[in-house]
Amino acid sequence: MVQGATPKTAIVTFKSEFAWPKMPFGGGVIHPKLADPDTFNKSMINNPHAEWGAGPYTVDQFDANKGFISFKPNPNWWGDKPMLDKVTFTAMDSQASINAFKNGQIDQVSVGTKDRLAQVSGMKDITIHRAQRTASSLLEVDADKPQFKDVKVRQAFFMAINLDQQKKIAWNGLDYKEVPAGSFTLFSFQPGYVDALAEAGYKYDPKAANKLLDDAGWAKGSDGVREKDGVKLSVVYPVFSDDPTAAALAQSLQKMEKEVGIDLKVDVRPSNKFSDDYTSKNWDVAGLSFTSSDPYGAAWFCQLYCMDQGLNLSGVQNAETDKKIHDDVESISDPEKQTAAAMKLEAQIFKEWGLIPQWNGPMIFATKKGLANLTPEPYSGLDLFGVQPVENLGWEK
Repeated sequence: MVQGATPKTAIVTFKSEFAWPKMPFGGGVIHPKLADPDTFNKSMINNPHAEWGAGPYTVDQFDANKGFISFKPNPNWWGDKPMLDKVTFTAMDSQASINAFKNGQIDQVSVGTKDRLAQVSGMKDITIHRAQRTASSLLEVDADKPQFKDVKVRQAFFMAINLDQQKKIAWNGLDYKEVPAGSFTLFSFQPGYVDALAEAGYKYDPKAANKLLDDAGWAKGSDGVREKDGVKLSVVYPVFSDDPTAAALAQSLQKMEKEVGIDLKVDVRPSNKFSDDYTSKNWDVAGLSFTSSDPYGAAWFCQLYCMDQGLNLSGVQNAETDKKIHDDVESISDPEKQTAAAMKLEAQIFKEWGLIPQWNGPMIFATKKGLANLTPEPYSGLDLFGVQPVENLGWEK
């Protein structure tokens, strides 16, 4: 990278062809002082170092102990003048944030649960914004565990799940709907999207699930639980939350699996155990969610499906798939063709029945009436990946 015609331009040269040249500049450019890992990890804990940043606003006041930071217009900003004189963020616990919004202390608050939405529903002069999150909720099984070695058992497990019913539980009281989330590569609103899960043959079909388990040699016992060679078809599903919705989802999943003879044991664990338990594969079935920070889905295909990655731990990855990813997807320099190849390969990968997308889900915010050009979440915003420039946020006259 070298300086262009002015200090505010740069010329970047890639070593080889790359389908997504804009990707490295979507928030990944940092000040050289942060190149050192120790500085990157520790330097901003008690000092936000405004001199290392750039943008329409700069830090005005900061208090780490109180969880408070405010911003003022940056006199050195070279773009459009920001519309606000001051922007303030304050850390609050869940109920305190709702109370602060109701009392007029803050202008925006998350209301993404039934209870929180109900608490602001009667307020005047507010607007409720709903948008699809650029996030994916997934459910996976561990193919390395003996219960799930057979692909027929894995397929039966997923075909026993009524995703429509699960979504009704997850979004109860939120007045939200979305089209099926059939891919981890693209969202349904993006050009080139294909419902890869449907292409793989997925559908809710308990009858077909029962037949798959019969064919795999798992017979129902007197208690309704399937057995094979004296071993029960019993699997552990940890839930790292005491949230009532999470509990209801787990109980619903347990009931669905019981209908086909799979004994799903729900194990409620502390939330701080998630990372250790997930990475050590201390589970048979796992659920989690991850956020996409940019729209270049195919660029991250290997991160999802290659053998040496840490997100997908279903154990169905193999060297042959890795080769297809590198040869048939990543080697393509045309973004549209690379995306089409990724969508086609994703459907093939889903046929291994290691993991499935469940939903994307809603992002719901309440704001004071008159707040315009709002993007309430840095990555997705109300207009999904089309995030408004932050300097455009302001109050209507």
